[in-house]
Formats: sequence, C-alpha cells, structure tokens
Amino acid sequence: MHDTVTARDLKRPVEQPTTARIHDLLGGGRASFAIDRRWTATHFRAHPTLRQMAWRSRHYAATVVQRAAEAGITQFLDLGAGFRRSTPLDDIARHATPQARVVAVDHDVHVTLTWENDFISGRLPDAGLHYLRSDLREVDDLLHTIQTHGWLNPAEPVCILCIDVLHHHDAGTVATTLADYHHHMPAGSWLALTHLTTDKATGEHRTAITDLAAAYTQLGEHTEARTLPWLDAALSPWTIRERHALTALPPGPDRHREPPPDPHAGAVSWCVLAEKTQQHTLTQRTSDGASPDHADRLAGLPAADQQLSAPLRPRTHSHTADPLGPWTLQHPGAIRLRLWPLSTRTPTSPDGLAAQSWGATAQERSS
Repeated sequence: MHDTVTARDLKRPVEQPTTARIHDLLGGGRASFAIDRRWTATHFRAHPTLRQMAWRSRHYAATVVQRAAEAGITQFLDLGAGFRRSTPLDDIARHATPQARVVAVDHDVHVTLTWENDFISGRLPDAGLHYLRSDLREVDDLLHTIQTHGWLNPAEPVCILCIDVLHHHDAGTVATTLADYHHHMPAGSWLALTHLTTDKATGEHRTAITDLAAAYTQLGEHTEARTLPWLDAALSPWTIRERHALTALPPGPDRHREPPPDPHAGAVSWCVLAEKTQQHTLTQRTSDGASPDHADRLAGLPAADQQLSAPLRPRTHSHTADPLGPWTLQHPGAIRLRLWPLSTRTPTSPDGLAAQSWGATAQERSS
C-alpha cells in the first residue's frame, strides 16, 4: 500500500498525463507538465465551461471544511487530496479551528513526493498536517496507519472529503468503500463528496461530459458519470444532510467570481454532504394484529408481571411511534412470533402468526 519512492521518481520521463496533474492545472496549480496541458487543451477546448469544474469542487470542499469546524469537528481526512494549492484546505481548517488535524491521502507518486519535499523544505506546517500515500479503497490499512501514528483520534468525529475522486472508481468499489468508512467512523462524522454526473444535462453538454469520462478512462483512470439516485443508494449507510447540483459557469476573465450559472449547461457534478448519526433500536410489546386468543394472553401479561418494577403493557404501533417524535423513525416492523401452548410446544394453528412486539430503529434528527 505504501511503496517506497524517492525524488528520482520525479525525474523519470513523463509518458502520459495524470488526473492529479490535470486537476491541479484546472484548479490554477503549477504542477502540470506540457503533456498535461496539451491533453487539457484538447479535451476542454470545445467546452470551456467544464474547465471550472475542479476549482468549483474545491471551493465547495472549502465551504464544507469551514462549516464542519463551526460545528465542532476538528479532524479532517482528505481522500484523493491531490497537490496542495493556494488557499489549501488544511489552512482553511486551522484558520477556523487552530487545533485542527488534517490527513491528506493520495495514491499518486508525484503528489506525495511533492508533499514530502514541501515538508522537508519547511513550506508546510510542522504540526497538525500529515500526508499519506495510500489507496482510499484500502480502508482498514489506511485507517490503521493513521491510528498507529496518532494523527487522528478514532473516538472523535472526522470530516471526510472525497472531492472529484469517486467517479474514477467502479460502482461496486464506491459503494463498498463508503460503507466501510461509515463502519469505522464515530457518530457525528461527516462525508462530503462531489461526483461527475449527466443529470439534467442535455444535448452537447451531456455529450461533453460523456466524452470527458471516456477520455479520463483512456488514461487508465476508470471514470463514470452517475445519477443522483445511484449516489443516494451508495450512501445508504449514511444520513444525507444536503445535496445540490454543481452547474457549469460561463467563461469569464475571473475564475474566482461566482457568475450566474448557465441555464443551458445543466449539472456538471453532484455535491452531497452526509453524516453518520447515532442510531438506537427498540422493541415494544403490542397486541396489533393479534387473534382474540392471543390478545387475551397479552392482556394477561401485565398482571403476571406485577413483580417487575416496570410492568409490561402492550401498546399499538401508533402509540409506540408517537413518543419518537424527536427522532427520525427508520425500518419499523412487526416482530411476528408463532403461538406455542406452554404444555405441548406445538403451534395452535397453521396460521398462528401474530405481532407480539414492534421493532424500530430510530436515529437522532439533525438540527
């Protein structure tokens, strides 16, 4: 996962463009080579509005970092971080919260060597910022390395950033990876992503996005534009807080301004912010759907439970759900049990199924 590389790798002939250098070029960076600039000019010439995709995605990431810090999150994991540009995300995080800790992850050799050289030369802060050459899909190994070095506290929420990176992986890998990060993160963690899409795109704009994805794939980076319903399904373990389309902007002399979106351009990518919320499971004895005999049996249970400090009382589904008003109810369902006479342990009838308890999973509602 962490190959040994040296500065000699930077001097090797550059035979083809890379997505990391192309994204850096589109975002105003200076890490690209002539071959990257030629590729970019070729594939973006006909659709100059798409050139701003990388910058606008990082602008969204910067906004999320600021909001996360204001919400009390001090740990940030930037997956597919790329080259460090002007106004980097770690600077934004530390400006918002001085105790911020940031781990930047990328699998590109040139990217991580550039980070290493910046550290050695003193151009990066001594504390609170770490880099790691790793594949974001190797979740267990990646997080184990971070925890071993003590870069992030696994008990505290983390803001994960996946900016313009997930569309470079196949669908099955993306869904599995997002579920793995959800499993390892503590409650209160955030996940922010941008993903290339053709939703709302028509005509030449749709063709441009499809051609761009194909061109990236030819570089060896499988790239696929996906729909919002697909993203919602891939994020199913997470609680989605917000989603909105990132639209292409008309070309202009100042790429840092926010002119009105081109109404004919449609969506370039989806921006999605999700959270891992705390979940609780409960069951409640009920007489819903019970046969008369079963209802009588349940009605007799409270009297038999008087020795308990809190006697059991059957309640209906609506009564169970009503006190959960402050919670978001998920996966409600009846726990159906077959009736067995205590003496014979055999079913009372072939269809002797009745609801004996209601089960539900509830999660804390976001404010």
